[in-house]
Amino acid sequence: MQWLIIYEAAEFTGFFPQTLYNRRSKGLRPQAKKVGNRLRYHVDELEDWIASNGAKHPRRGRPPKH
Repeated sequence: MQWLIIYEAAEFTGFFPQTLYNRRSKGLRPQAKKVGNRLRYHVDELEDWIASNGAKHPRRGRPPKH
């Protein structure tokens, strides 16, 4: 099993860490597990969330600002 910390999960999904924090506080996917004082995201959960089209607006896909 591979677990990622918030910054790794943000890089993996293309979302900002704050977006993942906000989604967790609202009970939305992707689900995270608290280990000690850190959140951990399982790679399988992140991949499943992305595949289910839950990750609709990652920052990688945004057009550049003019």
